Amino acid sequence: MVNLALPADRLIEVSRVVRRGGRLMNATYPAPEPGTYERDDLAMGTIYSAARPGDLDELAARANDGSLPAAIGRRYRLADGPRAYLEFVQEHTRGKLIVAMHA
Repeated sequence: MVNLALPADRLIEVSRVVRRGGRLMNATYPAPEPGTYERDDLAMGTIYSAARPGDLDELAARANDGSLPAAIGRRYRLADGPRAYLEFVQEHTRGKLIVAMHA
């Protein structure tokens, strides 16, 4: 099972439906704390990726021209970047949060 949306504390409940000896891969922040699951047969991993040079430029261009395939949940001005980060970390967001360099 791959988690792309749920916060770490909700994964404990989800882990109960993973088959014995299965894996639960997490791609959200924060990562679950080790030892929080009621099962010792579950393999747990967290996946983070890093942008390469040019990746963010391409994403920005695709967001601006409307060809970005992921839904945009909210847009922020650069001055509201700290608020966007807090909402990303503290809330369950749907879609991508876009911080525009030029409004």
